[in-house]
Amino acid sequence: MIAIREIHVMSRGTYGAPRVHAELQLGMGIRCGRKGVARLMRVDGLQGVCHRRKRALHNPGCR
Repeated sequence: MIAIREIHVMSRGTYGAPRVHAELQLGMGIRCGRKGVARLMRVDGLQGVCHRRKRALHNPGCR
């Protein structure tokens, strides 16, 4: 759980469970499941940033 928190802090709080899981497996060589990482993050109150789509400005009066 400490490694999960460290990865989350190093990403400035932007990484969610899939990226934290990838970092644990590929970066640190720790074998774990993505759902387990998600559960531990949820228990610890860690959450990634959700990227929202930008809305296109639509002005029908301007052609």
